[in-house]
Amino acid sequence: MRLIGTTEQESMIRQTFGSVRFLYNQMLAERKDKSEYDQADAERPNGKRTGCRHCSRRSLTGFAK
Repeated sequence: MRLIGTTEQESMIRQTFGSVRFLYNQMLAERKDKSEYDQADAERPNGKRTGCRHCSRRSLTGFAK
C-alpha cells in the first residue's frame, strides 16, 4: 500500500524529518564530546575533574525558532 499525500503534507514531513535529523546529529555530537571529555579525565594522573565545558555550551532550546 502506498500513501500519496498533498504537497503541503509532503513539505511538512520533509521539515519534520529535517528537524529530527538535526536533533539527532546534535545529540550525537554532544555524546561524542562527553565521551572524549570523560576519557581525558580518566587519563589525568591526579584524577581531578576540570570544569564541565558542556555547561557553557548553548542549550538545544536555543535552536528553537
